[in-house]
Amino acid sequence: MRDFGLIHWTQSSQSGQSGRSVWADRLAFAARAGLGLTFVAAGVYKLASLTAFAGIVGDYGLLPKFLHFPAALALALTETLAGAGLALNRRYCLEIVAALLVLFVFVLGYGLALGLDADCGCFAPADPETLYHGGPRRALARDAGFLALCAFLFWRRRQGKRRARRSIASNPNPAPGGSLP
Repeated sequence: MRDFGLIHWTQSSQSGQSGRSVWADRLAFAARAGLGLTFVAAGVYKLASLTAFAGIVGDYGLLPKFLHFPAALALALTETLAGAGLALNRRYCLEIVAALLVLFVFVLGYGLALGLDADCGCFAPADPETLYHGGPRRALARDAGFLALCAFLFWRRRQGKRRARRSIASNPNPAPGGSLP
């Protein structure tokens, strides 16, 4: 049976990991699933009102008019697929989500520097949360928090690789017929 990257809650405590490591793994799972599903929801909302989202892309004035719709479609599809991949712990999806967040922070910062009070289009065009609760500044703070979650996930991935190297180094002679991971 395939794991799809999901943590088996009892497996890690039985494998001899410390309690801290188990809780960090659980927190990483929750962060990965939550961030991934947030990106899926945002992408689906954008796809549902793609023409309006293309108008928001155009409000920032970074692209020529003929690229507004293709850019909006590409962003919404990438966001949806990368979010799903992140929730399922697929390869390179964390990197794609982090790159999207850096792009979003750049665009929001650019808009704030120009004094634009445009809708960020984060979850849907004319998103009530954006219109009534702080607009681009709040979206910028939220994206910075999401980037912090990505940094935590990158750190946990690196810790997991170190743990795997240590376990291989501590048992250099695997059982006959066994293979190294």
